Amino acid sequence: MSGFSTDQVFKSREELMEWVRNTGRSLGYAIVTKRSKAKNGYVSKVVLMCDRGGVYKSDKDSSRETGTRKINCPFEMVGKFSKKNGSWTLKVKPGEHNHPPGEYMEGHPILKRLTPNEHQLVAELTGKCVFPKDILGVMKERDELSSAW
Repeated sequence: MSGFSTDQVFKSREELMEWVRNTGRSLGYAIVTKRSKAKNGYVSKVVLMCDRGGVYKSDKDSSRETGTRKINCPFEMVGKFSKKNGSWTLKVKPGEHNHPPGEYMEGHPILKRLTPNEHQLVAELTGKCVFPKDILGVMKERDELSSAW
């Protein structure tokens, strides 16, 4: 059974994405947005997939060998917004990962991104003329599991 299965109801898409990102990191997988659907400028559905899903498509005809992390992993989830409840739910589609969990998560670019809270902290400290190395130090103090290092 997937560790992503949950009956939890999320107040916002950001809360859902944070839960998915944290759960994925703890299980050894990185999850990315495959596509999202917007109505009237508001996202009502988001399809998530393993960052190793899909097939690499080269736009250049080259004899050079290139590497890719994509191995057509079939794992997907769907987050939907309910107007009735004003909340988000998450459903895991049938299909398991076709690869073992990652032992080290540093190689996943999606996990290196700053969270919205981290972006806000960086903006605040930058506005106060704090040096970048000191900003990083503050971020490390606040959250040892942050993606910034």
